Amino acid sequence: MRRLAVILVSLTALVAVAYGAAGAGAKTAGPTKLTVWVGWSAGTELISFKKLVKEYDAKHSDVDINVVGGINDNKIIAALRAGNAPDVVSSFSSQNVGIYCPSGGWVDLAPYLKKDKIDTNIFPAASRYYTQYKGTRCALPLLADSYGFYYNKKLFKAAGIKSPPKTFSELTADAKKLTVKGSDGSLKVVGYDPNPTFYHGGAGISVYGTEIGATYFDKNGKSNISTDPGWARLFKWQKSLIDFYGYDKLVRWQTGAGDEFSSSHAFETGKLAMMLDGEWRVSFIKHEHPSCSTGRPRWPSTTLSRISTAAATSTARSSESRRPARTTTRRGSLSST
Repeated sequence: MRRLAVILVSLTALVAVAYGAAGAGAKTAGPTKLTVWVGWSAGTELISFKKLVKEYDAKHSDVDINVVGGINDNKIIAALRAGNAPDVVSSFSSQNVGIYCPSGGWVDLAPYLKKDKIDTNIFPAASRYYTQYKGTRCALPLLADSYGFYYNKKLFKAAGIKSPPKTFSELTADAKKLTVKGSDGSLKVVGYDPNPTFYHGGAGISVYGTEIGATYFDKNGKSNISTDPGWARLFKWQKSLIDFYGYDKLVRWQTGAGDEFSSSHAFETGKLAMMLDGEWRVSFIKHEHPSCSTGRPRWPSTTLSRISTAAATSTARSSESRRPARTTTRRGSLSST
């Protein structure tokens, strides 16, 4: 309920900022049409979000909101450059707030929030920090995700593995044991895919680094990536496992692995034995493949320390919105849901 309330506050505030009668006060014949871009492309998340928007529309007859899913930052940037961005956008790449704020691609929300006495302290300090840049609040937090380790219990049992891996060495050994190859050497089942371009593997870099003992900054706050030996260990580990599969064979397997946010997802269909993924996968499995028996232990580590890793999504008003921004007073009707 807490997560739902935060999403509603952010959505409602941004929609209200974008809202305004055409001509900043001129009466229109029908409801003001607004477009909201979101990253979800399928599954219960997009359905649930559209349901929330539908409830908002029902309570506000003067606004008609169209939700468009399957949006990523490449599409957002292209739309801003072309001058045809929607009224409100959400981004899974919160690090890009540092680009959108100073460029003016996302407008400064502070004046509107202040006008309607919306206190951003309702959000945690960490999420307030990454949705502004050098004092410019061009976005609001939409949600936060937690990543974890998933494994297929049925495949583990078939391979004779009694428990999930606790270290990177065990992860590597289990990945090789769980891998199934065809007579031609092609990959039928992959134990674990460390390729950072596959599914949420890219997000895994932040997880891998800390768990393998690498650090991002030195004691002076300078980048430590080129000098910390932990990063070298990480990349050597990734390459060694990819070499085991054969890079070309792994890429070929990935092309048939199924879309990340569909019922053909490789883990859900038994083609991938272990993976790093977000908390949303629990719901996907429940609704799409309830018979898929999974375990979610702590993430393998070289230090055996327990580390919680999260990622974030931001929402903002596009500078290309055709609707004059006037107010954010509409937040109350949904924020109490």
